[in-house]
Amino acid sequence: MVKRVKRRHQQHIQTLIHEIELLRKSLSEKPTETPAETPKPTEIPTEPTELPQSQAVTEEETPQEESIVSDDDRQFLLCVIEAVNEVLPSGNFSVVRIASELCMSVSTFRRRLQNATGETPKAYISAIQMEKAANLLTENPEMPIQKVSGQCGFSEKSSFAHAFRRVYGCSPKQYREQNS
Repeated sequence: MVKRVKRRHQQHIQTLIHEIELLRKSLSEKPTETPAETPKPTEIPTEPTELPQSQAVTEEETPQEESIVSDDDRQFLLCVIEAVNEVLPSGNFSVVRIASELCMSVSTFRRRLQNATGETPKAYISAIQMEKAANLLTENPEMPIQKVSGQCGFSEKSSFAHAFRRVYGCSPKQYREQNS
């Protein structure tokens, strides 16, 4: 039973990490657009109604995280990700600090994040930490794991390794070796 719960938690966090990666990709694609192309997101909702009925059903059957999240929620989540990444290296991060970085009250921040993701702020922040850790480990193979843990908000290498193993099922060193 404990293994099942751990496995379910691991899959849940990895799903969150995947959603965060999708948001980051959409963020990296936005700056390449020209100002003339910015109205396109308003055109996207009108396109499925113009498609033949058989194609519209096919699109509904395929799970698309991007279509589930509204543009306002997407912008909010991108701001959350940026705020978390700014405060992580200091090691002094909390729900209160992230909310203040976003100029929101804690209760408003919790409610808005819960509505946008269905997750608690703590779970979402942990997913951002682990996503950042995985990126740093693969993109900077020469960076010591102690420094990666510091960049992700962990003061102790052992607590970082424990949290990383809980999410990815292997140590940071093994993850780096598998993905480099």
